[in-house]
Amino acid sequence: MILGVNIGLCFVLAIVQTTVFPYLGITETFYDLPALFVLYLGLFRSARESLPVVVFLGFIVDSLSGGPFGVYLSIYFWLFLGVRGSTRFLHIGFNS
Repeated sequence: MILGVNIGLCFVLAIVQTTVFPYLGITETFYDLPALFVLYLGLFRSARESLPVVVFLGFIVDSLSGGPFGVYLSIYFWLFLGVRGSTRFLHIGFNS
């Protein structure tokens, strides 16, 4: 169920990013909303449930953007791995 919600949210974020934000005057240099969602998935969700969503989101944004195919897929994948790795590195363990 959570996979369906995350995929639906990916669609909404990609559509809002590509269709609504270019027509608003104040959001010309706005952040990449799907990248923020990838950060959230890397911080608060397990890799098992978030990695397929990250790959799917990369394919969706790649197909909607005008850039070379695979750019957003690799950016989101490495961003996700970087967040997961940094949380493991910065995790403070207590010896009991």
